[in-house]
Amino acid sequence: MRRSTFLVVLMTVAVGFGLFQLKYEVMKLEGQHKQLNREIKYATEAISILNAEWSHLTSPERLQTLSKKHLDIEAVSGKQLVSLTQVVDGIEEQGKFQRRDRFALDQLVSAIIDDEADE
Repeated sequence: MRRSTFLVVLMTVAVGFGLFQLKYEVMKLEGQHKQLNREIKYATEAISILNAEWSHLTSPERLQTLSKKHLDIEAVSGKQLVSLTQVVDGIEEQGKFQRRDRFALDQLVSAIIDDEADE
């Protein structure tokens, strides 16, 4: 057998073996691709379901019903609102207002006024 014929046969076998390996590698990657696409589809469906559940769980009507059922809270009425001056005057009249409390209250009021001025 001539040397060139042997070389061609050897190259043909090498290329055939390479194509065989490549074919099975591609098939393996296609299987992984299909598996990933299935997982993405399932994850997307799960996210859609969770979003629907979240919307249901956080609906204002449902939360209001649950708060009425489980919490002992009532809405604030206008009769319950008082000004800060009324609170301070009421405490001073009772004689329970100490100097340090007045200083802390003054700091709080000035912080609130500063915050309102910044807005």
